[in-house]
Amino acid sequence: MQSASISFVTVCMNRLPHLRETLTANLAQCQTVEGLEFVVLDYGSTDGLEAWVMQELGAELEAGRLVYYRTEDPKHFDRSHSRNLAFKLCNGKVICNVDADNFLGEGFAQSVLETFNNEEQCFLTPDCDKQFYYVRDVIGRVSVRKEDFLKVRGYDEEMQGYGFEDNDFYSRLKSAGLKQSIVQEMSHLQAIAHQDEDRVGNEFLASQLDSFFIHYQDQNSSKVLLLHKDGSFRFGTVLPNKQGTPTHLLVDEAWEEGTWTKEGTQVSLTKNSKVKVCLDSVEMGLRGKGGEVFYRITDPSFLQFLGIQIPLITNQAKYFRNQKGLSTINTSGFGRGKVVRNGIETIEVV
Repeated sequence: MQSASISFVTVCMNRLPHLRETLTANLAQCQTVEGLEFVVLDYGSTDGLEAWVMQELGAELEAGRLVYYRTEDPKHFDRSHSRNLAFKLCNGKVICNVDADNFLGEGFAQSVLETFNNEEQCFLTPDCDKQFYYVRDVIGRVSVRKEDFLKVRGYDEEMQGYGFEDNDFYSRLKSAGLKQSIVQEMSHLQAIAHQDEDRVGNEFLASQLDSFFIHYQDQNSSKVLLLHKDGSFRFGTVLPNKQGTPTHLLVDEAWEEGTWTKEGTQVSLTKNSKVKVCLDSVEMGLRGKGGEVFYRITDPSFLQFLGIQIPLITNQAKYFRNQKGLSTINTSGFGRGKVVRNGIETIEVV
């Protein structure tokens, strides 16, 4: 198959109302540009995305301008894995990630072509460092040569949930010797405004958080405990952030993880097959053997807030480890999965 100049790729899980607006507009705005393909990876949507694509965009599929893939494997939305899988499916020499709520704008495709024709070693992003402007919902709009994406082994799949996966990917591209070029035209960076519920509603924490507890150690630190419905837990100490990033710092840059069970009024946390600690249920939450109380937080707005903050805290810690060269990136592979192309052909991506 002949390579396209650019693949505009969108990963979508239950975001049909957004994609119905953006994809049709983006296809129309690029109608006269040669050598483009639009790739949509349906990441297990249950909102009718496949039926809409087949019914409304059949002509684009037949013409080969649009390629639709669907995977049934994921139970939750995973930003890093889904993008890695989608990028590996692209035929373009240059891949541009376009989130489901993003509009390309008139002339964006030509601008990307011009950038990569003029620069041998580069990638293109919005202004992530806020030197010229700041726009939130388009930070993931990266354009990169596929060979460079593969060379740095894609997005770090240990980063799950919202936040820092883009920053980490861009940092590793720069470490590989690429220049970060900046999108200058604001009309190329328009997006549909939406709530955080749309942003993280399909991720693990949104559906799997059973309960959240916090113990205030002192004015500078708190211990937090998350119990998940699948029987896993995360426990760690967080500190105020003095490094200018948008969330708290995680002590030791990693959570303690394991499984939890409840018998009667006692909650047991088990790590590496050994019981780590037993906590007694009390009216306010849980109490440790030393008398420290972990208060249970039940406010719905705060729990929704956690859907953003916990992944941010987790991924920020991994980002700092990657910056220090203390962790490896996708050494066991990345972007693997089984997909169906245009509703017909099954493909195994390895």
